[in-house]
Amino acid sequence: MGLLIVKSDFVGKYALATSTKGNDNIDAYIAEFEEQILIDLLGLELFELFKADVDSGTKKPVTAIYLTLYDRLNFEYCNCLLTSFGIKNILLSIVYFYYVRDNTIKQTVNGNVKIQTEVSQPSDQTYLLLRYNEAIMSYSVIQRYCLQNEIDVYPTFKGVYKQIASLI
Repeated sequence: MGLLIVKSDFVGKYALATSTKGNDNIDAYIAEFEEQILIDLLGLELFELFKADVDSGTKKPVTAIYLTLYDRLNFEYCNCLLTSFGIKNILLSIVYFYYVRDNTIKQTVNGNVKIQTEVSQPSDQTYLLLRYNEAIMSYSVIQRYCLQNEIDVYPTFKGVYKQIASLI
């Protein structure tokens, strides 16, 4: 179980294929990536403060300065409206990206094989890149907001810059 997301959050556009063998490992992906994504987003010190503020029951921060980052965020920067769909959406998008990307290949005794069925063809996976890029755009907005308010609200912000990905 993650700090902010759990397996049951993967619904709608983040819905995961279900396995009849019961071998899905989304919890392992949450455990592996959630904290690192948040550390990259906020920097270690601000992440620790954010983490300490999260209510374990609601899985949301309680203090206004952290709730602002967690929820949908709209603010103006250089006469442009910037929007982030919130930290939970970022986490779902990036964990979804890694999970689906990694689970289209299966490890076998014959080496790595791409999963296919007899009747259907695998889908074009550019939608994965779209999910990732949506997350990185929201990620960038949160970081821009932290930088704009760094002196008085987020002095411990030291996030890692990330760029959107391309197929080229």
